Amino acid sequence: MRKITNTNEQTLLKSCNEIYGLDAARASVLRDGSDNIIWTLEIKNGKKYVARMSKRELGGDIAFEAEWLKVLLADGVPVVPIIETKDKKPFAILPTGKTLTIFEFVEGKHLPFGIDQPPPLSAVKSAAEALAKLHNVSRRHDISLSRKRTVFTELERVIAKQKEVEEKVSSGKEFVAEVEKILSWGKNQKFTPVLIHNDYRTGNLLFDENDKVAAILDFDWSCQGPAIKDVAHALVEWSFPDGAKQHWREVFDTFLDSYNRHAEEIIKHDDNLKNWILFSCLSDTATYIIDRLERGEIKPVAGAFMYQKFQYFKKTTTRGTSIMMFPRFFMN
Repeated sequence: MRKITNTNEQTLLKSCNEIYGLDAARASVLRDGSDNIIWTLEIKNGKKYVARMSKRELGGDIAFEAEWLKVLLADGVPVVPIIETKDKKPFAILPTGKTLTIFEFVEGKHLPFGIDQPPPLSAVKSAAEALAKLHNVSRRHDISLSRKRTVFTELERVIAKQKEVEEKVSSGKEFVAEVEKILSWGKNQKFTPVLIHNDYRTGNLLFDENDKVAAILDFDWSCQGPAIKDVAHALVEWSFPDGAKQHWREVFDTFLDSYNRHAEEIIKHDDNLKNWILFSCLSDTATYIIDRLERGEIKPVAGAFMYQKFQYFKKTTTRGTSIMMFPRFFMN
């Protein structure tokens, strides 16, 4: 018999058996991130599941996620069902105070993606169509639950630690000033909120052998907000890999065109979209800086890939290399 020495694995297997009634034999780490540890669970009867063990206390937020996943699944959006506990709850609270969520296991592949490897355009079209369907479905439903996270949460973390960022982080004062400007701009925008995934990148989707979306993963950052923010973030993630010098215009245009062919509300390729792109880039940079600051790691703003993309999109259009016409506060 295999000896289990990992405390997290011991906790996971015990919880699966006692709380979920799943006779789990073993667990393997798929990803250990800043927010969660993702595991593959193997049950003694051969069935597989995926477990997400949070590193933060997110119980109420997971209830929001679980209710929306039921709505999306019922309307044909390719999402992954949550497995309920024996008490019919969508998640379990572990002795540590953190949460455990178990999902069905979905077969599929991640896309190859890198500086020299753009995603297949067929997959880009399918991903954009799936995002449009997600937004369309959410417009037709109104659930009773809300969550603490908003599209402003990560930027507000910078403001909450403004003094520390300015004193410890290289170019911290300039970064805080940019965050203040984009945050003020964002909070003055008028929009009808929909469910947004909020992290719609290539790694958060699975595809079948025909490059069709098999499953949209990782809704733990989802919240209600403007659809254009979701699209803006996706456009950056899909067309501009970390470390690249410029974005792939064909991927960018293909994603936006496919989204608009299937969305109930069109996203125009205009300055408003470009500003939401900048908003998204700074929001991701905020996560990078504050997460590391809280762990005692001091990283320069310029070292964040998303900040490099912010600087790129601030200076160039998404169609070429000419200067973009942004509102004056971006040009100061």
